[in-house]
Amino acid sequence: MKNYRIGLSVALATAAALSASACSGEFSLGGESLESAGENLIEGEIATSLGQELVATCPAISDPEVGATFSCTAATPGGDVIHFDGLVDAEDHIDLQSTNVITEDGLVNYERVGAEVLEPEINAALDIDCGVDPVILPDSNEFTCEGSDEFGNTAPIIFTITDLDTGDFEVIVGSAE
Repeated sequence: MKNYRIGLSVALATAAALSASACSGEFSLGGESLESAGENLIEGEIATSLGQELVATCPAISDPEVGATFSCTAATPGGDVIHFDGLVDAEDHIDLQSTNVITEDGLVNYERVGAEVLEPEINAALDIDCGVDPVILPDSNEFTCEGSDEFGNTAPIIFTITDLDTGDFEVIVGSAE
């Protein structure tokens, strides 16, 4: 890792780590609307699971039949935006799935698979540490972790998610400038 950059995207691999922030809940047309139920789930259970306050926005849906899909967003205090796909999966019941959040379990998968992919390229055992806090992917779908090899060299490890549905990614060793 010695202050170099592997000049190509080393691999496309699947970590199946995205969309790990999910929640479902009840709503009633006679009481809480679908959009209110979605916003309450995001601002309640999902915000708690992510460890930060969220301000949610879900669109009004006039006919929330089983099978109807919808999207919501949530803003963090730091200005990040989390995107959610929603589904009316049963009568008076919704399921929300984040599309740009990687939780701690997902990060562990990326660390493991990223090391497996990069070790042959750098000819050394590699430890990748992405931390334990959930990662909200920016529009670039890129996040950076810290890598250290068996010789004590360190460098950023840059993951770029190439498919948000599958978690496929490219990974490179960045410059340790």
